Amino acid sequence: MVLLASIAAVSCTQELTTDADRLPAPKAAAGDITCTSFTVSWDIVTDAGSYTYVFNGGEPETTDKTSVTFTGLQPQTTYSFVLKADKGWNGKYADSEPVFFRITTSPVSALDTPEPELVAAYMSKTIFSWKPVRGATSYEYEIGPYSGSTQLCSIELGGLHASTDYVFSLRAVSSGEYNQPSEYARVSFTTRPAEEDIPQIILKVIECGSDYISFDVYALPDQNYLFFAVPASYFATASDSDVTGIFMNYFRSAASDAGLSLPAAVSQYAMSGTGNYTEAPVYPEMNYYVAVIGLDSQGNVNSPLVKSPARTFADGDTDEHPVSEQNWFQQLLYHGTFGAYNPSNSLWVKWEGGVGDAKTDSGKKVKMMKNLLTSTYSYRTFFGSDLELLKLYVESRGTEFRNAEDIKKLNSGGFSSYYKLPAATSFTLASVVEAEDGTKGFAVNTLATKSSETYYDWAFVKLGATSSEAVLAANLSIAFDGSSPVNIGISEVKYLLKKTSEISGMSLSDASEMVDRDGVTLKKPVLDMLNMTGSVSLEFGNSSSPLEAGEKYTLLVNFTSNASDKVIRFATATVPHATSNSSSKASRLCSDVKVRSVIGNVNILETFDVEYE
Repeated sequence: MVLLASIAAVSCTQELTTDADRLPAPKAAAGDITCTSFTVSWDIVTDAGSYTYVFNGGEPETTDKTSVTFTGLQPQTTYSFVLKADKGWNGKYADSEPVFFRITTSPVSALDTPEPELVAAYMSKTIFSWKPVRGATSYEYEIGPYSGSTQLCSIELGGLHASTDYVFSLRAVSSGEYNQPSEYARVSFTTRPAEEDIPQIILKVIECGSDYISFDVYALPDQNYLFFAVPASYFATASDSDVTGIFMNYFRSAASDAGLSLPAAVSQYAMSGTGNYTEAPVYPEMNYYVAVIGLDSQGNVNSPLVKSPARTFADGDTDEHPVSEQNWFQQLLYHGTFGAYNPSNSLWVKWEGGVGDAKTDSGKKVKMMKNLLTSTYSYRTFFGSDLELLKLYVESRGTEFRNAEDIKKLNSGGFSSYYKLPAATSFTLASVVEAEDGTKGFAVNTLATKSSETYYDWAFVKLGATSSEAVLAANLSIAFDGSSPVNIGISEVKYLLKKTSEISGMSLSDASEMVDRDGVTLKKPVLDMLNMTGSVSLEFGNSSSPLEAGEKYTLLVNFTSNASDKVIRFATATVPHATSNSSSKASRLCSDVKVRSVIGNVNILETFDVEYE
């Protein structure tokens, strides 16, 4: 093995190195093992300049990353891996001893079983839909006398009998060499009676972003309707008929304010027939129901409330996991604001080739790239979860980058933007790259444009100084409408005040777990006040629990709604030093703090400090 040979050659020409002079051997482990791939990860070795590994007897590779992924392997095959930590630039320690281990890939496994959802069950139209299964190229189904195959993630069938029990069977299949068909998923259902055939309204949620919900409404051409998005927590205190009454009162009031009769308002504002719609703005990280109310031409309700659940994402998040086939090329989609560019009309992308080898300049450098930006709806509809099919399409139809200047920027962390994109739309960017040594890679990222430039939220934290020395005042609030009979309901609030230095570098998810473990639960009378008024105040620092003057503190708060929506919000402030005129010093609470969302962990130190005057 080359790595062992090089170590032996060095030991023959240099003085004997003791264990005390060496770096410790990396602590490594294999994970994410599939039938064709696995990842080896290791802990950081202090004072190491880089790491050298040999995979399955090949040539040594050097990296300053702490993980490496191998793909294109054979199922149920054992591979060798040798790793050592390289001496750092200070020359204080020698290379570590190598560590050796073997990894065996998994046997050929079946695709994940799809999870079909019954959308409608009428004898003249039965509709099932499901989310894409990774690796699947088509889906085979059976129901009653019917069977078939589809590449889509939905099926509409007619010709069933009314008031009859059926079983719908569905499995995912793939043309890939190592992907076996999934187990069948089976859904038992009963078709509706003949007299209920073809409902007036059918509703289907299509996609969600952080501040929008897109959905389809299927209705007869002469059926009028209104739609709206309702936080799921509303239904904890209000029934479907209550919500219908509330929003119909809003509609009647709006018609009156516009000087319109109800028939005229229906004609002008209500929808009819079948269409695709987007409800925005909505709050991030919240469970919703999209609701539809059917109306006749006179403005009378003529159908029960039709509703479908939806959940929005955190700002910058998505339900599609990023895909990367290599560790020497990285691709990141993100929101940015620059001049006319903003999160509602553009997406920014950052590329970086030769990642992890800047010190030695021996990494793989990109010499060519092709990419394709498409809507995530098209990605799911036309490519399903077949990444190989998407890759082939990008290779044949993608936009090609070969210009030397563009490639130079790409290898040094270049970025670009996609402008004049439609708002409230999820996009998928796929890139095929080729390194100078001929190695190919593939990356896929997904992100949605927002419905507007404005940031919306439903939970807020403020923290600032008071006129009292060594005391910080906090305000916790939620989105609240005092004139509305329904509001977002909060079932629990837990908070924790920490020195900012104590949580430096902590991710939001870890911080949320810490608040759950060590935080203080808001007492019920105070929680009731928050739900009744939308706001409560707290103070920190007294004779029994003083705060340190000049110290920066961060208040972390977990909000949980009645619909189990859970978010963490925070604010930071510095305790002022005592002064002779401190009692007359004006104080000001800091402005609402937005939690910035980026790909990966968010650092708690990305906060806004209070200002004093």
